[in-house]
Order: sequence, then C-alpha cells, then structure tokens
Amino acid sequence: MNEIYSLIIPVLDRLEELKLLYNSIKSTYPIKILLIDNGSGKETLKYISKISKDPRVIVTFDGFNKGASYARNKGLDFAFKTLKSKGVFFIDSDVVLGEGCLDELISFQKKTKAALVFPYDQKVEGFTFEQFAGKGFAPSFKTKTLFGTGCCFIPFSTFDKVGYFDEMFFPVYFEDMDYFYRIKLEVGELLLCPGAFGFHFGSQTIGKSDDFSKYKKQRFGWLMDYYRNKWGGLPGKEKFKKSFNSDKFTPLPYLLAHLQGQKDRQPSVG
Repeated sequence: MNEIYSLIIPVLDRLEELKLLYNSIKSTYPIKILLIDNGSGKETLKYISKISKDPRVIVTFDGFNKGASYARNKGLDFAFKTLKSKGVFFIDSDVVLGEGCLDELISFQKKTKAALVFPYDQKVEGFTFEQFAGKGFAPSFKTKTLFGTGCCFIPFSTFDKVGYFDEMFFPVYFEDMDYFYRIKLEVGELLLCPGAFGFHFGSQTIGKSDDFSKYKKQRFGWLMDYYRNKWGGLPGKEKFKKSFNSDKFTPLPYLLAHLQGQKDRQPSVG
C-alpha cells in the first residue's frame, strides 16, 4: 500500500489530552503524525521529545503561538509538498479518536468523493469521557454537530483547489468556517461519516492562561467583523461568492490590523 496520509496536530500544552490522542492514533494505512508545537511548556516538550522516537512522528517547534491557521498551513505544506500525502487529517490535541476512526474516514471519502468528511463527536451525545473510554462503549450517530477542524479529513484534490487557511484569522476563531465555506464554493460537499466517531474535550487546545484568554476576547470581535466583510455575512449567512465581493487583495486596513495583532503576541526580548 503506497498511500501515505498525514495527521496535522497543533499543540499548545494540554498534555494529558495529548497523551490520550497519541494512544488512540491507529490505522491500517501508512500515516505520519505532524506535531506543530506552538510554544508548549517544559513537561509537554519532554513528552513530545519522547514520542518523537516513533518513526511516524515528525515534530516542528515554533517557540510561541503563531495561530491555528499558521500551524495547519505549515502542516499542509509539509504533508502535500514534501511527503506527497494522499490526504490529511486536521486533529486538535484535545481529541480522542474512536476505534477505526481514521480508516473509516479515508474509506468513506473514497466512496463518496466528498470534499471533506467529519466523524461524529460523541461528547455532544451526552457521554462522558469515562463512558467513551469504558469497555463496551457503543457509539451513537444521532447528532449533526460537526467537529470542525477539531477532527476532519480532506483529500489532496480539495487542498489543490482551496489551498491554505487564511492566517488573518489570528490566533483562532472563524478560520475553520472560512475554510469550510471556501470548500463549499470551490469543491463540493462536506459530509458526516456514519462509521467514524471521536471524543472532543472542548475548544481549549490553544491554551488556558488568563492573559491569552483576554487577548482572544479582544480579537473575537475583530475576527467576526473581518469574516462578515470578507463574505458579506457571518457563518451560515454569507452572501459573497468572492472574498470581499471582488478580485482585489485583502483591504489594507485589515492587513495592518492583523500584523499589529501578531506583533502584540510576540514574546518579549531580553
């Protein structure tokens, strides 16, 4: 079997969840696990160094948080251009994969030719992680709630048409909705895979410090406004078929504000 698939996993601490995720990664296909570290602490780095001995694992260290879009784009570049992967999984480090999840997603995408496929998130079914991990767990597939980029799979053909994430969505929020909307416009369907499931601890992958939480809140309104102006409405209410309803590059004021936002999050020197 010559097909190689890559898992793109941005990491910013959440060590105990990362351990659970790593132990749940199983596939009959050749896979590479791309860990993109965004400035984790000493204990997490120690663990990453340990699992880097796994020949499936490839690690990059950025030193500080450059945002979810940047991390995923870095993974996309390496997966498709260097490894020549047939497809990639976006997986957050606070997700645990259900039995056969990766293989189910690959098989389902091949069968349906969908642009992107998701597993079912068992947490929204009302299960606790203890129940999910317990012996005899039976997945339930009633929900229509999506993992988002917490866990999904795209083939190379989708990336070839849609390209990279918009890094203006920094450090996080709306970048996944933007990517999904572009997929719908340029490629096709996003589908739930009836045989794949996982457990998501919650949107905490990017860190829990008070300082960072305040920064995220400050950015949320700006990012919401950016999305609205880019697509003529918020997620689910978009009006534009082209970003900013034109062929022009992103308006300069947004670019300048974005660069300032990144500068505000740079580590101090000295």
